[in-house]
Amino acid sequence: MDVSMTDQAQEAQPAYAPQLGDLKRDFQNACDAQQKAREEARTNRRYYDSKQISPADLKVLADRRQPPQVDNVIKPAINGMIGVVERGETDPKAAPRTPDRENAADAATDVLQLVYDDTKLHDIKLKVFENMLIEGIGASITEVDERMNVVVRRIRFEEFFYDPFSRETDFSDAAFMGIAKWSYVQDVAKIYPEFAAELRTQCSMGDTNATFDDRPQNNMALLWTDPKLKRLLVVEMYRQDGGWKKVVFTGSLLLEAGDSPYLDDDKQPANPISAAAIYVDDDNNRYGVVSDWRSNQDGINKRKSKLLYLTSARQIQQREPDAAEVDAETARREAARPDGVLPAGWEVVPTTDMFEGNYRLLQEDKQAIQRAGVNPAVLGREGENQSGRANLVRQQAGLTELAIVFKALKKWEESTLVKAWERVRQFWTEPMVKRITDDENSWRFLHLNRPVIEVQDQVVGYDTWSGEPIVQGVPVQVGVENAIAKMEIDIILDSVPDTTNVQQEQFQILSELARAYGPQEVPFDDLLALSALPHKAQIMDRRKARQEQAAQAAQNPNPVQQLALRKAAAETAETEAKVGKTQAETAETQAEAAIKAQQAQNPMLESWLQQAG
Repeated sequence: MDVSMTDQAQEAQPAYAPQLGDLKRDFQNACDAQQKAREEARTNRRYYDSKQISPADLKVLADRRQPPQVDNVIKPAINGMIGVVERGETDPKAAPRTPDRENAADAATDVLQLVYDDTKLHDIKLKVFENMLIEGIGASITEVDERMNVVVRRIRFEEFFYDPFSRETDFSDAAFMGIAKWSYVQDVAKIYPEFAAELRTQCSMGDTNATFDDRPQNNMALLWTDPKLKRLLVVEMYRQDGGWKKVVFTGSLLLEAGDSPYLDDDKQPANPISAAAIYVDDDNNRYGVVSDWRSNQDGINKRKSKLLYLTSARQIQQREPDAAEVDAETARREAARPDGVLPAGWEVVPTTDMFEGNYRLLQEDKQAIQRAGVNPAVLGREGENQSGRANLVRQQAGLTELAIVFKALKKWEESTLVKAWERVRQFWTEPMVKRITDDENSWRFLHLNRPVIEVQDQVVGYDTWSGEPIVQGVPVQVGVENAIAKMEIDIILDSVPDTTNVQQEQFQILSELARAYGPQEVPFDDLLALSALPHKAQIMDRRKARQEQAAQAAQNPNPVQQLALRKAAAETAETEAKVGKTQAETAETQAEAAIKAQQAQNPMLESWLQQAG
């Protein structure tokens, strides 16, 4: 958690002195209101981690000497959704707001893609999406480091708190939100050296017998110090109070208060935190998709445990009451043994109907989770010989039922990119050069805030004898190239489709055409361009270089090459003559053989030939 404030913001901020008691009360109310949601989130996380059986049920299974059965269907369903996001990356683009800003939009697009790659926003998005699906909330903070580079960091769920009266899934109506994190006192003292003595004093006054945990607990806002490990609970809060303010405090110290150091497009203090949730209930509690699947997952585990019990145990009943008297416990022990012999008068009760019923319910619970998550069509597992375009169409249709889930993630991503662009406009004010690697074969350099210099004639003095002005060319700055502060754009997110299957389909079709029509109609270079061979760009470059060298040699051959060409031509002509003579002799021989065959079959033909001769 970055709890520092830039010098620029400190100089510009007006006097702001909130009451520490008010800040702690807001934080306490948020923790109290989110207690139920936090417990729900912890349960969801346990289900994802295969910790799905309660201690009471584990004891019952242990008494039966039966191993616990956990068939975790939730984890692959969650991982499948994350996999869909992993395969479909985002391509941020800048759209100009006016027609005369098209060139600026191109430069802004390069900057957005550069920031997207440098911040590893795609990897952060996967982690945020996992929190949204399991705990119900995903959050991040967009800041700058000491070198003015944009930094996006995920906020762990257990460290995030927010206005309990917020109802929107994107928290756009929240009056405050922030981060509560346990930090070592020496680290906090380095950031706020003027409070070093007070921080150490506060840390030494806590309860040494209390237990602490970085995970969400009911007493999150009650314990502020950890004397044993020399830690403090530090709260960084952004709140609406005549504009967005930033406050940092601990249990007894207000460490920082003032306007937010980050500005929006209107040059107003902004909230750097982006947060989103998938669902919000009537109590304003956020929850993820795992909450809806837990009952089905419990059914799966119960049914599997029951099926295991039915396959390893036999139910018996007394058939003949008048037979030899054997107590039920003895009969039960014999029935439980693999080689046990049932006493006379006892018989096994068929349990086929119970087995089939539990198995049917088990399959229904599994299908319910799989149907609610990503189906085989979305994952590309349906149909072995389906075309790539058909796979894409099925994937789009399969994602329709999950539109609300992915829409929440898109809102978070849009908000994060907007904040990243605001950080760029605010802090990238100096001339700089950025390397753009959007081409796999090469890279280019983008100049930002570069002064445009022109040499203009100016009078620098007058001649002593003639009195005429002396004109000299003087470099003058007439503008700024790619001035980020003046770029006014709208950010558009384009989803990059998974084109691997489509490319393979096109390559297969072209290969079949090459076999049918030959290399002259379907050149090898076209096949190579559509192939998935590694380093194919280098192969194509080498082929192109050899072709150009051969063409140049054919146009301007040297004497040695000319002699070789003439010799080759003569050899070719001689070879063609020999081939022609051989073909003529072969045809004559074949004709004579055909006549002799006809003579042997038709004696009259032979006499006719003699008369004609």
